[in-house]
Amino acid sequence: KPQGVYLKMKKYIVILNLAFFFILFPNSKSLDKGIELADKENYKAAEVYLLKALNEDKEKDAHFYLALIYGDQKKYDLAEEHYKKAIENGSVSSLNNLAIVYSVQGKNDLAEEYYKKAIDSGVKDAIYNLANLYYVSDKMDLARTYYKKAADKGDTQAVDMLKIMDMDIQKVFY
Repeated sequence: KPQGVYLKMKKYIVILNLAFFFILFPNSKSLDKGIELADKENYKAAEVYLLKALNEDKEKDAHFYLALIYGDQKKYDLAEEHYKKAIENGSVSSLNNLAIVYSVQGKNDLAEEYYKKAIDSGVKDAIYNLANLYYVSDKMDLARTYYKKAADKGDTQAVDMLKIMDMDIQKVFY
């Protein structure tokens, strides 16, 4: 009899562990399949799975991945919509990505606003991206300031851009 109780307890513990696993790692198969297809740039199929994950499985992370595939396809209105929903659900990297969408469209004021929000939320890449926005907008003092901040955080591309900016200045004076 004690062995029977032990086996029941063991089964109970296994079931409990499985329950915790699914609570900690709740991704649905649809979400996983959608991400896999998006990585392979099979956007049409990825969209089907991600929409299923969103609508049927209630996977809020699907907003982020939908936004990614829409952005890659230059469907900027849809990308914006899903990044905003991802932001509402706590995705700080979506702040940076939404800023990129705005930047690509030439909506520099909105891009700047969202890069700054991303920086305030701890997204390191947003510092370099904001510096690039300032650079292409011919705001060299701001570009230099943000490239320096990015370089101080270990961004090697920012270091390279500072060197390029220094070379450009030298050409003007020599």
